[in-house]
Amino acid sequence: MKAKETKETNQSNTEQTAAISMEFTEEELETLSSGILSLIEKTIQARALIPDMRVHMMLDQYYTELQALNKKVCRCM
Repeated sequence: MKAKETKETNQSNTEQTAAISMEFTEEELETLSSGILSLIEKTIQARALIPDMRVHMMLDQYYTELQALNKKVCRCM
C-alpha cells in the first residue's frame, strides 16, 4: 500500500508546474531565445536523420515544447 501511495504522490508532484518569476535583461532574453532556436534547428536536423516514427513523434513533441518556450521568452522582450 505504501508503494501505491508513493507512486500517486510522485505523479501528483510531476503534474504540478511551478511558475518562477525572474527578471532578465533584453540581451539575456535574446541569448536565451537564440539558444532555444538553435535547439529547434537541431531537432529538425535530428528528425531528418532518424527514420523511426516513434522518435519522430518524440521529436515533434520536443519541437512543440521548444516553440512554446521561445514564445514565452520573446513575450518578455
